[in-house]
Amino acid sequence: MEQKFELFMGCLGNGTTVCNKAIESHGEYAKVAHISNDGHIAWYVEPTSIPGDALLRIEHCAKVSAEKFQKWFSELPVTSQYQYLLDRAPHQVFMTVTQMSCDIKNKVKYILDSMHGKSIG
Repeated sequence: MEQKFELFMGCLGNGTTVCNKAIESHGEYAKVAHISNDGHIAWYVEPTSIPGDALLRIEHCAKVSAEKFQKWFSELPVTSQYQYLLDRAPHQVFMTVTQMSCDIKNKVKYILDSMHGKSIG
């Protein structure tokens, strides 16, 4: 039997929360995923359990978020990029980059490379 699915996406300040309005628990819609401001998707359910059209809309939203974030981030001065990334870097990356003896552009590159595939937004 196919599960009922009604896509709902809402921006709550820290990205986009993706829910299934067809399922409610304790007065809230069932969470499906979260899309960070930089386009990273954190899934709360298996993506294969989501109907194809809804999955495409979620992935499209993530792509648009990633593009907007990248445009915003690339327009920041390098010192602001560095500060932004330091505030979000995992502890080990933070400790390593603050001890590096190179220019800020290389530090930004190091942080971005270290966090590749992880949310920074």
